Amino acid sequence: MTTIDETDAAASARDDQVSDGPAQLSGTLDGFELGELFELFTATDSTGVLTFSEPVEATLWITDGAISYGTSPGTPNPRELLERQGIATTEQFDGAVAATSSTQLFHETLSDLFDVDAARVAAVAREQIITTAFEIVAVGAESFEFRAGTRDPLGGAILMGHGDVLAEAERRRDEWRRIAELIPSTGIVTALSPELPGGRDGITITADEWQILAQLDGRRSAADVIGVLGQSAFEVCGVLYELLRVGTIQVVGHASDDDEQ
Repeated sequence: MTTIDETDAAASARDDQVSDGPAQLSGTLDGFELGELFELFTATDSTGVLTFSEPVEATLWITDGAISYGTSPGTPNPRELLERQGIATTEQFDGAVAATSSTQLFHETLSDLFDVDAARVAAVAREQIITTAFEIVAVGAESFEFRAGTRDPLGGAILMGHGDVLAEAERRRDEWRRIAELIPSTGIVTALSPELPGGRDGITITADEWQILAQLDGRRSAADVIGVLGQSAFEVCGVLYELLRVGTIQVVGHASDDDEQ
């Protein structure tokens, strides 16, 4: 087990901001609270990339001590996420990458050049942060490694305090247990129910629900919908859970294990 003295770790994290070499801070989380690790970066206004492993594989970006982006294996890259959600085209994304200078952050360039909705970009970044933190909390991680100097791919579209991030991740872990009662895996295939539930004359569907409902054709699995929309498993399965719970949709099958996410 690697042990870390808090004073040495804080000094190391401070040095991270001006060095791009090998990992400046690494170790195990055995006996080391996740919140304590983030507090080191907050206290020193660190900027860099924090990776977790064993068994989870996940990455969180730290910007000026706050959490600004997250990803894990299988997650679409930022360009794909923005395109799938209709926020920015590939051409706009690549144009902003080419035009971004050292004096302007990427998300600012994207907004200034192409009038892309900054709030929607920030929402994507927020969801990536929470989803990644949820995976870390739910699956667990034994080791971590921090490398300084690397900024997140959206240029700090949102900055979140670690306390809020971890609290939401814990809430989602509890919520996921409830969702799993009706949706045990993302291989579940659903379709519209033939009749409105409970003999109702009508129902109200939110915009978020409609976006997912429109993808349900009795052949697509939840994993397929996640891939098409570029949304997280939690977002899609949360909506499917509510639609199943009230009877708007029904389970009609299950995809093969190879198709699940």
